[in-house]
Amino acid sequence: MSWEALKLLNRSGHPLTGSQREIILKGVEKVLSSPYVKLEAVLRTAVNVARNIDCAKDPSAYANRSFFRVDRNARIAASKEAALTEQLGPHHLNNQATSLRAVEPVEQQVLIRELLEQLDGLEREIYLARLSGDSFKQIDKTLSLKPGTSEDRYRKAKYRLSKGYSRSD
Repeated sequence: MSWEALKLLNRSGHPLTGSQREIILKGVEKVLSSPYVKLEAVLRTAVNVARNIDCAKDPSAYANRSFFRVDRNARIAASKEAALTEQLGPHHLNNQATSLRAVEPVEQQVLIRELLEQLDGLEREIYLARLSGDSFKQIDKTLSLKPGTSEDRYRKAKYRLSKGYSRSD
């Protein structure tokens, strides 16, 4: 990939040396092979590394560590998002050892409805909005909640459902 258009400047606003630029571009190309990272985050990190590369004792190690951090943070964010968006399913039922594979889809829907009935009104609204694909920010705005409230209530409700007890327990 051609990176000539990418302007990398040091703290004083001067272009980097060829070897410094090469170190950063190798890191960029390496981290872009990860399916989790976003190009904007990688380019932002490249600019930040360029600004500070003159101060690093080992520029190569500094760049590698910075790009590794971008990849690691993207992977963590992806796993958190996957955990948050996990569909409510029959496996949330009291951790019972019943064979749900033999349960008909209609019965599974009834079981899920029973699970949702264990939640109070606000938690049920938050859970249903989340299952329909709304972001926590959208849910907070729609329900006039403080930022982060819907995410907190969703996680607590999900935990209680997975453990098999309701709010009244």
